[in-house]
Amino acid sequence: MAKPDYRKDSTALLFVDPHSDFLSEDGRMWQRLKPVAEETGLLANLKAIGRAMRRAGMPVFIVPPRCSESGTIAHADLDRQLRQHGITHVIVVGLFANASIESTARSAMELGYHVTWILDATAAFTRDIMHAAHELGGPPKAHAVLKTSDLVQSLSSSPSSQIAPAF
Repeated sequence: MAKPDYRKDSTALLFVDPHSDFLSEDGRMWQRLKPVAEETGLLANLKAIGRAMRRAGMPVFIVPPRCSESGTIAHADLDRQLRQHGITHVIVVGLFANASIESTARSAMELGYHVTWILDATAAFTRDIMHAAHELGGPPKAHAVLKTSDLVQSLSSSPSSQIAPAF
């Protein structure tokens, strides 16, 4: 498999379902998500990826649930915005690994984007659900499956560096 090329002018982060109900200590769903999120270092990893993307000058797009749950990121506005920015590669992070992340990754691939799934920047309500999403859902719906540290290292080394997939 060829190494992905994350270029500043053609790569974007898709942050899926970043609701405070899921990611905030005060959120209604945080207590249910917390064990898996803390085990993977979800919040720290999301922050590290966000900082790395900003330093690299790459755009970040927020994908609300109505875009990802519909089974297509061809929510006309998002797909149009990605194409208007010349985006060919998307890095997918957020919630939930077994639902919106899988759906967003699949839809992006179907639309012709190069998709990277970041294992430790997603979560699910249980370890088993997340494991199933990562083992069965991620690889078939992504061109590359990486860890946060590999992505951040790549983005900080040069604007168009290449990294090897984790699988």
